[in-house]
Amino acid sequence: MPADYTKLKTVLDAAFEQSASGKGAQRHANGKDFDRQPILEIGRMVGPGFALGQAMKKAQESAGQLARGEYLHSKGEMLGAIVYLAAAVVLLGEYAEEAVKAEAAKNASKASASGTNPKVPPGGLRPSLTPLYPAAPAEPMSDLQRAMRRVDDNDPALG
Repeated sequence: MPADYTKLKTVLDAAFEQSASGKGAQRHANGKDFDRQPILEIGRMVGPGFALGQAMKKAQESAGQLARGEYLHSKGEMLGAIVYLAAAVVLLGEYAEEAVKAEAAKNASKASASGTNPKVPPGGLRPSLTPLYPAAPAEPMSDLQRAMRRVDDNDPALG
């Protein structure tokens, strides 16, 4: 008989509900899909440190509320931290996908130049903590995204 994970599912469902219908939807969604909300768009511009830092901030706030006996507020902050961690997982998936594409393109280029067909070694990809921009964004960039791109493009340390 498999182990019972009902309590975990209940917590994850509550985090989802808070994000999709509660405080997150009211304050941040503006009618946009989750993957086009600030929680992910800012992370795409500055890296997953944004979501990880927000989760840490929420955990710290939750601990203070818990110490003051503010149990419901503490729970809300904990659920928010879970949502921010989920956003970091989404970004990690995007980075890994971009890294796989970049590695495949690099290997294809090497293969055509050398006449061989090199393979990506297992575990050979290391997702970066900096954002990876697609060659052509699926949607038009906002003014802030364009400004961040200009900063990145003009930074010799990133070149």
